[in-house]
Amino acid sequence: MLDTGSIYLIARDFERSVSFYKQLLERDVSAQNKTRFAIFHVGSLCL
Repeated sequence: MLDTGSIYLIARDFERSVSFYKQLLERDVSAQNKTRFAIFHVGSLCL
């Protein structure tokens, strides 16, 4: 069984990336630090 804790992605356009993943994952951002990082929780996965 594969167990993943966190996945980190680097993006050039932070706001566009957050918008894309909100639509893709159908989730709101769980936590955010300005334009430095955003966290999405999907089940036991933290993106």
